[in-house]
Amino acid sequence: MLKSNKQQNHKNPTPQFFGSGAINLDWKSFLIQYLNGLNTIPYATTPTAHYLDSLSIDQRTLWLTLLPALARHRKISKAIQPDGAELLNNVIDWARELIKKYIDSE
Repeated sequence: MLKSNKQQNHKNPTPQFFGSGAINLDWKSFLIQYLNGLNTIPYATTPTAHYLDSLSIDQRTLWLTLLPALARHRKISKAIQPDGAELLNNVIDWARELIKKYIDSE
């Protein structure tokens, strides 16, 4: 996971997905690190509930970042009606391809 160099506030016991403070990475390094994380996520299988349960905490956290894209893809593909695993795989492919375009454009 991406973390800042600042120490976490130990007075707040609430778990955090990311460390507090600014990330000391340039945009391209951030995207490379994010893409590397996405590449650890295996393709979805059915039943999707079992698939999601099989993911590590870090992989689930990365999936949380993709939920807005998942909602958009689901809305767009209503006419096609992909199954859950296919929809998840479409979103992860889309995210990986989009990030690669930005990385390669520099």
